Amino acid sequence: MLFAKGLAVSLPARELMDTLPQGALLGAEAVLHQRLSGGLRAAVQLLREHVEAAGRRLIFILRPEIFTHGESLAWLNARLGEIEDHLSLSDGVVVHLLPGRRNHLFFYRSSQAEAVAGLKRLAVRAPELAPQLVSQVNSCLSFGEDKIRYTPRPVLLQAAGQAFAGMASFREFYFNDCGIEDSVARSELAGDLPADVLARFGEITYIPVTSLAAVDPAFNLYMGRRIREVLCTPERLLLLGAPLAAGREDTVPCMLTRLLRGLLAHGGVLPRAVLRNVIIATALLAPAELPNARLELVVPEGFEFWRLPRAYYSRFSRVSVTFPRHRAISPELQAMLTTAFGTCPEVERLDPPPHAARAGEDGDE
Repeated sequence: MLFAKGLAVSLPARELMDTLPQGALLGAEAVLHQRLSGGLRAAVQLLREHVEAAGRRLIFILRPEIFTHGESLAWLNARLGEIEDHLSLSDGVVVHLLPGRRNHLFFYRSSQAEAVAGLKRLAVRAPELAPQLVSQVNSCLSFGEDKIRYTPRPVLLQAAGQAFAGMASFREFYFNDCGIEDSVARSELAGDLPADVLARFGEITYIPVTSLAAVDPAFNLYMGRRIREVLCTPERLLLLGAPLAAGREDTVPCMLTRLLRGLLAHGGVLPRAVLRNVIIATALLAPAELPNARLELVVPEGFEFWRLPRAYYSRFSRVSVTFPRHRAISPELQAMLTTAFGTCPEVERLDPPPHAARAGEDGDE
């Protein structure tokens, strides 16, 4: 059983710089009363769901960097008691390990690049500590040199349910290649489309556009192709959403601006018009909002798949993940995603734009 005797969790200091919680150790409820990012809050709630709900002790460490040896470590050990497992909740900047306990790692932020960089720093600065990582939660990352590589055992922790703050609204998608601000403003000023707009389409491809994906040239090229495909088939809809935004409208213009800039730079030729079968969803769609149509979900990089229960994914007839063509998908990652989605995901391979590929080839030479 995972975390059979409870769990001690190190919190990332950067997240708590603007708060002044009292004490070195906190319970989950006290942590959740702090001002946290959406990703960290979801991770704390997930751990609470899997540890406290099972009747086991869960304690959070505010300043893990001071509990490394001597009296401070002895003080901490006395208070943790029989807890044998320690998990580092990492934002990719620092990975904390606690001496004398089984150490686990959870990169709660969505950037794989930051996660890999954090592991590389650990391997370089403290190579003797790297083998102490027993498992990694919701990731399948390897690190180390070519001859000595470590892959902590992947563990899936997935939400049993998801609270949706409110119903999503729908907006027109307008593309003006001469003015990104004009495109965003037109979408905002046009107001919401009718609530039943999705029911007009027989096939819907839903892509929650993450901030990481929106600035990826390969994803922009892929998006341009998907937009052109639906323009030729009026019965199909491409639905672009702000992922896990909990109905916060102010995130939508930011997402749309990033996406439009990427499409302008790498998406190829698109018509300067309102694209009738490309629609924006202002928040992640709740299960009740999913229409009775053939549904496809495309999961881009940066989508925190673990924040949604398996039942959510079961509503889609096809689930696919975007992945760079040059990167292999490990069997461990394939197995984790299959378990999370309840079905083996298809893989949408992303190719770099032609000019980016040529630049890379020249650099290699």
